[in-house]
Amino acid sequence: MKKLMLSVAALMIGAIGFAQNTATTIQDGNNNDATVVQTGAENISLLDQAVKSNKADVNQLGDKNVLKNSKLVVGLKYGEFAVQRALSVLELDQTGDENVLGLYQNNQKNKAYVDQDGYKNQADVWQQSFGGAVSGNITDIVQDGDENEANVYQTGDLSNVEIKQNGNRNMTDVNQDGPFTSPKGGRSNEAFLRQEGNDNQAYLTQFGENNKIDAGDDGYQNNAQKGNNHLLTVNQIGDENYTYYNSGNGSHDNVALVNQLGFDDNAQIHQWASNSRATVYQKGITGVFSYNGDNNTADITQYGKKQESSISQEGQNHTAETYQSGNNHKATISQVGDVFDGSNERYSTSWPGAPFNNQARTNQRGNQNTLSITQDGEVNNAWINQHGKLNDADIMQTGIDNWGEIIQNGDNNYGSITSNGTGHTGTIIQTGGMNESVITQNPL
Repeated sequence: MKKLMLSVAALMIGAIGFAQNTATTIQDGNNNDATVVQTGAENISLLDQAVKSNKADVNQLGDKNVLKNSKLVVGLKYGEFAVQRALSVLELDQTGDENVLGLYQNNQKNKAYVDQDGYKNQADVWQQSFGGAVSGNITDIVQDGDENEANVYQTGDLSNVEIKQNGNRNMTDVNQDGPFTSPKGGRSNEAFLRQEGNDNQAYLTQFGENNKIDAGDDGYQNNAQKGNNHLLTVNQIGDENYTYYNSGNGSHDNVALVNQLGFDDNAQIHQWASNSRATVYQKGITGVFSYNGDNNTADITQYGKKQESSISQEGQNHTAETYQSGNNHKATISQVGDVFDGSNERYSTSWPGAPFNNQARTNQRGNQNTLSITQDGEVNNAWINQHGKLNDADIMQTGIDNWGEIIQNGDNNYGSITSNGTGHTGTIIQTGGMNESVITQNPL
């Protein structure tokens, strides 16, 4: 094992105010350790640790500090990224404003622990493999301050990334993919997100199977985005993926968008906030993973004012649930039970072995409620329950075992159930206010 310790403040000759320090670390071999301590402004640490099982501990105190490779350094082929290889560990602590991390870790079971405290800090971590499978990489980034940015790209299986940002106008971008040798993406990757402050944004993308996005799991106290004017965008492509989102209590104007394409995906959104909006889109795809349809589940819960939720599912075995308590509600659910082959040719919803078990449940309480459920194919079931004020409810179901039921208690109720095809049942119960009911069901 080789150990290298650099204290740049001591090494610099003629440095006044500890400014513009540069430390270059090049280690070739296994089990190397490097420790770099830099104090002052515009410090630069250049790191290249070859082979495997190396460790670097870098501490930079001051503004505009940088840990990366430089294009000006001869022999460092990865450009602007500090480099480590398999089974390596980086621990970075940067205190100050406008600090930058550029890290590239090659192969598997690498670990990056990053702590940035200040304004306009940026962390860019790549953990990936060229030409082979890679698994078990870990990235943990903590940023305290405003306008910080965290970017993580991982390829392979069993990788883990956790981002914690405390401040305003912060941004997170996470992309987890498969090894370059696999067309199906990665397996069992996990992404954890915590943002506290205002005007924060998070973009989380996973490609593969059995991946998980945890944005505020573990209940009410563990919030993904606490504060106001947050945006969360989730894209998951593949089988058996899971997304859980829980916003902070007392927040407002938060938006959550979840897009899942694959088989047996699950999305749950819980917003404890005012003026929040949530949209979940789930669709079974073909041609990439060789299947038709999916086993979708979507769950949206919102507390507060001016809520709006929208769920759209295409495939089979759908379930959709929304619950909203508070003021200006609006919920729209659309579930389609048809399947398509690779050429977008449409199959019949009644083809053998395709039980599209559509269900939709909603419950809205308090004030200006609006609801619409549309289901297109097979064992359809819909239920709407609205309690107070300007209620409006629409259920439209097309094909096969339709049911229905609208219950509205209080004020300007409307109704309407439209069912086309096979065993219809509709029920509208309205109590109080200006009731109106319309049920249209076509021949059995």
